[in-house]
Amino acid sequence: MRTWSFRHTTTVSTPYTISPVHAEIAYLFRHALMRDAAYGLQLPSDRARLHELAFHLIEQAFGGRAPEPQPLDSIEPEEFLQHSTDPVAGELAFHAGVALAAGQAISNENGGGLASLQRLYLRRAAETAERSYLNDAAITHWLAYAGLQAGAEEGHSLRRAGFVAHSVGRPSIAESLFVRARECSRAAGARLGEAIALGSLANVLRDTGRIEQAEDAYREALDLFGSQQRGPFAVTLSNRAALLHRTGRIEAARHGYEQALSIARIGGHTRSEGQILTKLAVLCSETGHVEEAETLYMQALDQHRQCGDRLSEATTLTNLGNLLRYSGRSERAESCYEQALAIQREVGNRPSVGVTLANLGLLRQHTNRVAAAEDALTRALEIHRDVGNVRFEGVALCNLAGLYLDTSRHQIARQLFEQALRIFRELRDPRFQGVVLGNLAGVFQTTGQAREAEDCYQSALEIFDETQDRNSKGIALGNLAGLYRETGRDSEALKLFEQAIPIHREIGNRFFEGTHTGDYALAMLSTRGVEARSTWLRGEAILFELGESRELQRNRNAMHQACAKAGVAPFDDVSA
Repeated sequence: MRTWSFRHTTTVSTPYTISPVHAEIAYLFRHALMRDAAYGLQLPSDRARLHELAFHLIEQAFGGRAPEPQPLDSIEPEEFLQHSTDPVAGELAFHAGVALAAGQAISNENGGGLASLQRLYLRRAAETAERSYLNDAAITHWLAYAGLQAGAEEGHSLRRAGFVAHSVGRPSIAESLFVRARECSRAAGARLGEAIALGSLANVLRDTGRIEQAEDAYREALDLFGSQQRGPFAVTLSNRAALLHRTGRIEAARHGYEQALSIARIGGHTRSEGQILTKLAVLCSETGHVEEAETLYMQALDQHRQCGDRLSEATTLTNLGNLLRYSGRSERAESCYEQALAIQREVGNRPSVGVTLANLGLLRQHTNRVAAAEDALTRALEIHRDVGNVRFEGVALCNLAGLYLDTSRHQIARQLFEQALRIFRELRDPRFQGVVLGNLAGVFQTTGQAREAEDCYQSALEIFDETQDRNSKGIALGNLAGLYRETGRDSEALKLFEQAIPIHREIGNRFFEGTHTGDYALAMLSTRGVEARSTWLRGEAILFELGESRELQRNRNAMHQACAKAGVAPFDDVSA
């Protein structure tokens, strides 16, 4: 059975003692109380002047006035330019806000000026927090900024808050914010803002398994764009193509990516073009078009480097590493992961570091470096927990559990899969619930709990049917068929293999086509011996082509055991 690839402390009580209070600590404590009391004694007008004075002193100390950013409803916004005041932008916004609340001003800045400065620094605080992955602070600042806006700018602010919530696995919050963003844009007559918000809402619907609703939302969003078929339109097209890809409609997905790519190129949107090229490359990779995928990844890297999109460059290097790993080029894959990690650490993107570390860990697991693999996968989990990225925490738990299952640590593997399952249930992510259930079935299957394994597989299959996830359905069908074969239900196993293998061919999942073809041959051994041998050799050839040495060995061991039990010569015996 193959998986999908994705402390105890004691306390000692001590006698309660009263430590002496040092004079300096006592002074600071009393001083804080005195400070608050003194502050409360000031007249509101004096307090306002103090806050405005603090604002100007801090701004001056940190390099002076920050530049005004573009409006959020700009069709092609420029890259956020950092400024020396960014570390204290939230504090500056606070002081301007308190001064405004008292309705006072002491400098040549009138109340309207302070209001614009509060908005300026709230916006910069939100941007800075988002770029630094301070997710709660980013959401708070975007919402505060939205409260000071109206019309399209308010809608875009709410959408940015929703984007942060969605990216860290808070779909309910994200959905409500995208709905509000759409309503604000619609009320302002801003069709472009409404279209972008609706496209963002469609992403949440897609990721929470509401496929038909997501399709309707994408369709409506694309209609709203009308003639404004520029960068945001191309992005929405590519997001809809991702839904088609996930639900097994490969040709339609490919057409969607190619259409989005054409629009991005015509408009000269280099950044979007590079990102869409990467998505198309992922589709080609997962459907067995390895050479084309590699070419597309190299084109995407050129685009990312041309426009200085370092984070997308690192993401593409990670995906290229995955392609190289799956096609047996482990050394080159590891080099890509290391390059990606260097960039992600340079730009300070810790969540992406966690993703790439997980892929590096899977590569080390694949090449039998168990200790190094466990170290990388554990660090990935720690990063996702530290930055509060719940969705990726669930994925990291699955990856680590897969390693534990692979190394016969069944109890802890089961515990981690169950933790991941709870996370994806809380996130209302049915697709990943199905994946975890399929992996949990593997634990039960390996430990001889056939009934529990079958129940998990059946539950996973129901989910994959609901979410139209053809790739995962094929994997679950083949693994359930393997369980039936192991428990002597060969006729049932044959039926499921005959459903699973055509799905793998349709999707282009060469790994599972190879491994399930080998298992299929063993299920037909007792009734169709000659055909079984040729079928097994066909599966062996696929795995050899992919360079899957570990799976080849597992496949051969299973074949030798089955042939010995049936009293026939092994399929790889050239004299047979």
